[in-house]
This record gives sequence, C-alpha cells and structure tokens, in this order.
Amino acid sequence: METNLKKRSEIPAGILHGVEIFTHEGQIFGLENGTRKPFDRLSTNIQQAYMKKFIADRKFHRYAKQQWKLETFSKVFFKWMDCAFGSLDGTPDINMITGETTRDENSWCGDCNCALAGINCKLPYGLKVYEVETIRLFKQGKTARQIAHKLHRSQPAIISRIEKSKIQLGAVNMAHLSSLTPLV
Repeated sequence: METNLKKRSEIPAGILHGVEIFTHEGQIFGLENGTRKPFDRLSTNIQQAYMKKFIADRKFHRYAKQQWKLETFSKVFFKWMDCAFGSLDGTPDINMITGETTRDENSWCGDCNCALAGINCKLPYGLKVYEVETIRLFKQGKTARQIAHKLHRSQPAIISRIEKSKIQLGAVNMAHLSSLTPLV
C-alpha cells in the first residue's frame, strides 16, 4: 500500500471533500487530502469527530466488553473503527463540507450476534442476520427442528427461511446453498 497518492485521479471517487478511514495490518489510517496518514496524525477536528461518535455508541461498548472481552479503550476504539469505517471505499467517512459521517457498508466480520450487525457491517450475499444464522447452523449439521429450537422459532419458519435463502441466492439444493455461502 502506498503512503501517498501522487495524483488526484488516484483518490477513490467521492473522497475529494472528506476523509476516508480504513484499517490495515492492525492500524487505523485516514486518507486526507490524498495522503495516507495514521489516525493520530489526522487533523484534530477529524479525530474529535470520530471520538464523539465512538463515545456515544454505548451499545457497541457493552457488546465489545461482554462478547469480545475487550477492556482497554484503545482495543475497543480500534474494533469500533474497524467495524464502522474499516473498509477503503469510495464514500468519504467524514465530509469536510457538511461535517457528516457515513459508516462503511461493504465489509462484514461474520459475527451475526454483534450489536452492529447489519448496521455497520453489510451481511454477506444480501441476507438478513437471522437468515445468516439459520444457514450457519444448518452448515454445522443441525436439522431444521434443532435450528428452530435453538432460535426459538417454528420448524416451518426455519424451512421457509432456508427456502427463501436458496431462491435469493439461486441455489438448487442445500449442498449448493452451502457452497454459495463460504463466509457463513
């Protein structure tokens, strides 16, 4: 990955009036004015905008501590930034003209139970959280009856979810559905 972008034409579309945050090899970077900078070297107002959003996201803090056992501020902050803004895409995460932030929607960590699943992360294949969880349990060898019991739903509801997922993904049978969903 290059440290600096040499030409304006190398800046991803939509990044001309904002900052794109992304994570790479365990660090947070920002693409600001065409230059890749570590997060702590971004302008103070950019850092403060993200800190305010992070501090306000209590639901994520609770989940990170309970589920991932993350205790330190820096670890929780990195996970939040990675989940919310970690992908390098064409939409600036913070628009310098309007001051608005936009979370990334093109990454998915695979944790269906996450407080932010479907909010910060895009679920794979356009499926809903409960559809992904149903497919995951099926791929673990569970029967429709066992899945229904675990998810507190009826067996016909689970069968319906599986059938709708097959139709949505164009799968002809369950083996085909499994092969089409390697990330689940």
